[in-house]
Amino acid sequence: MKSLEKGFYMNQKDLIYIKTIVDEGGITQAAKKLFVSQPSLSQSLKRIEESLGVTLFKRTPKGLVLTIEGEEFYQMAVKVMHMYDSFEEEMQNLKELKTGKVIVGTTPHRGMVLFPEFLAEFYLKYPGIRVEMLEAPTHELEELLLNGKVDLAVLREPVQKPSVERFLYHGLSRESFMIVLPKGHPAGMHAEAYEKNGKKGKTLDPKWLAEETFLLPDTSLRLYESITSILKAAGISNPTCAYHALYMETLVHLAAAGAGVAVVSTRYVKKREVDKIADVYKIPESYGTFWEVSFATLKDSYLSRAAQAFIDEYRRYLGV
Repeated sequence: MKSLEKGFYMNQKDLIYIKTIVDEGGITQAAKKLFVSQPSLSQSLKRIEESLGVTLFKRTPKGLVLTIEGEEFYQMAVKVMHMYDSFEEEMQNLKELKTGKVIVGTTPHRGMVLFPEFLAEFYLKYPGIRVEMLEAPTHELEELLLNGKVDLAVLREPVQKPSVERFLYHGLSRESFMIVLPKGHPAGMHAEAYEKNGKKGKTLDPKWLAEETFLLPDTSLRLYESITSILKAAGISNPTCAYHALYMETLVHLAAAGAGVAVVSTRYVKKREVDKIADVYKIPESYGTFWEVSFATLKDSYLSRAAQAFIDEYRRYLGV
């Protein structure tokens, strides 16, 4: 509090002194409560009154009695001290992750595949932390992160763009791609069996799909660039496309229904058990069909404890 006439700034200790004198019923009792000497507290009271230019207490034979100004000051002190206490409690809760908020940016298909099961676990461990998921295409996520609209974003790395050199990447997974065909599609006859780390499957070279109609991600998604790069490497520079979609699930179900060929991430295939409704084949590693998926945050920027906990818990969830 500041007196315009005196230019006096009230500090927390002064508020505590006045409030304690009133609460304890006098200077003697207040001095004991505050562990200060009675003369020292009396001098502090005199200094405060002189600085404010008002009398806070009437001196009576029965002790100190609040003046009208003193009553106003006391009520103000109670409110301010409550604000101090609430602020300290909130800071402690944030420090101990009892409360907080995290805004996570993700593309639509990643949000659907990566987080549902994890969020259930996270909420059980941190019930006071609110998580907001914001879905947008990759290029919009980059802008949202640069502008501070999200705390972190799920992005592919590395991205060769000057605007995102400010990003710090927290690795999550290395994803590859798989071809999705309707059950019994004749292109499957060209598939080759493989076994790696005890896991069996089949690979299919995309070159056998040159005459097929494709179902591709929306052109605004970086996933579109990755898939068309794979097809180009297979000699399919201008794939015939029947449908563009923001959601991978749409592409998968269209492929299963015979509307065309889809290429989706391995993680999506595993999570959604796509092999039950369609034939799926791994693209040969010679195509370099991997991409690194990470949480991106701004370099040299404040990252809340809640956001850091979200990153740490999700990497633990993935076993990274």
